[in-house]
Amino acid sequence: MIFNRDAVTLAALISIPFNSFAETNEKDQKIELDTITVTAQKIKTEQQKTPVSMSVLTDFDLERQNIENISEAIMRIPNFYMVKAGNPSDAGFFSMLGITPGMEGEQSVSFFIDGVNTNTYDSELLDIDKIEVLRGPQATLYGRNTEAGVVNVITKDPDFSPEYNFGLSYGNYNRTQANAILGGSINQSEDWAYRAALKYLYSDGYFKREYDGKKNVDNNRDFSGRLKLRW
Repeated sequence: MIFNRDAVTLAALISIPFNSFAETNEKDQKIELDTITVTAQKIKTEQQKTPVSMSVLTDFDLERQNIENISEAIMRIPNFYMVKAGNPSDAGFFSMLGITPGMEGEQSVSFFIDGVNTNTYDSELLDIDKIEVLRGPQATLYGRNTEAGVVNVITKDPDFSPEYNFGLSYGNYNRTQANAILGGSINQSEDWAYRAALKYLYSDGYFKREYDGKKNVDNNRDFSGRLKLRW
């Protein structure tokens, strides 16, 4: 067998600077992640230090992915599914961790908005700070119907700095959406602040009734609003 000593030496020399260069780049390119604060245990803690299996969608995630309601948010969360039924603002049930209740039975996942248990599952998302999805039994802190988990929606709190945001969009099937967010101190007070959020949504139906020609059989018109005070 014949060895080409020069070729082996050259290959070894070439590999040395490339390895050093890769190691240098790896050290220089550090990514700083934002700290996510959650309220899974009824108190504010860092997500990484909270001993609960959970997924969190921040306001940045909701805006970047154009998530407008709970059903769209759940599509981004692994091992979680929602069966919709009835009006757009209602839903049949949640399915998590392989636990799927029946339509008429007790739910296994509870839905909270700012700590208040509600059955308006597929509500429109408006001025949301974050969505926390907790996996596993949570009855100790959240009560009944939490065998599989909890969905916790936290809205944004009032601030003393003035804020005015308005939005208007139009799409297929005459889908029209308008929203407004107002906030700030009340009468320039340093003790009282408010935050108001309003949203209007309308869209035509997808189906046409043949006997009278109307096409907005399943049209949707929804108006939602929220007012929060801080003192």
